[in-house]
Amino acid sequence: MNANELLDALHARGVARSAKSRPGAPRAAVVGGIEVALSESPQERHLRARWRERVGSTGTPYLLIADQQGHEGAVVALGLNSADGPLRLLNTEDLSDVIERAAVALDRIRDGR
Repeated sequence: MNANELLDALHARGVARSAKSRPGAPRAAVVGGIEVALSESPQERHLRARWRERVGSTGTPYLLIADQQGHEGAVVALGLNSADGPLRLLNTEDLSDVIERAAVALDRIRDGR
C-alpha cells in the first residue's frame, strides 16, 4: 500500500473526509480531527517547509506523509505537533490501522460513548 492508497482505504472505511489540498501536498483528509496530507516529495526540507506552511494557517493537528522511495509499503511521516520533530519511516498498513483505531476512539469520545 502506498500513501495515496492509504488515504483511499481510510475513505473507503468511512473514517476520513476530504480536506483542501495545498501546494506541495495535493491530497488531504481529516480523520478523527487530524489532517493527514500526502506530500509530493519525501525530501526532508520539502516536508518541513510544507508542514510549517500548513500549520501556520490552522490549529488542526497535522500529519504529512510521503512514499519513501526504495521502501515499498512504507511512508515517511512528519507531525503531529512540530515541524522540528523526527521524520519517521512507517509501514503503511500499520499506519492505516493505527489511524483508523484512533479515529473510532476519538469519535466515541466526542459522542460521549
